[in-house]
Amino acid sequence: MKIKDIFKIPDYYDDFECKCGECRHSCCDGFTINITRDEYFRLIGIECPDELRRKLDCGIKLREDADSIKYAQITVDWQGRCHMLDNEGYCALQRECGEDVMTAPCRYFPRSPEIKCLPECSCACGCERTVELLFDHREKLQFRHKELE
Repeated sequence: MKIKDIFKIPDYYDDFECKCGECRHSCCDGFTINITRDEYFRLIGIECPDELRRKLDCGIKLREDADSIKYAQITVDWQGRCHMLDNEGYCALQRECGEDVMTAPCRYFPRSPEIKCLPECSCACGCERTVELLFDHREKLQFRHKELE
């Protein structure tokens, strides 16, 4: 389900860029990522290099309790690392096919949209780069509105 709205965001929001292989605590380590049915079939059918195809074929499994939202999972290997990570700590899917091909949880994390009361979005402090942005921020935190999807 896609949501498009005007969100209240902090002024550091647009400065966020994933550190990928430079991050000491990758969000890709140790997490099982749930993907939708649409994402599953898109990834299964994507044209990509042979090595990435092997990672996709070995690293995605259907959930036993599958529904259209939590249909499959990108699993971790025996070391707890996402199957999509390459040896340099970068997402092979992103590197080979671009950010738009990534699953929603991977593409949007650490961005945290909240729509219960008012549409707001920030970046989770569980992300090393978000913490760096906050530590480097010298002025009083300001907020603005921006259309997000």
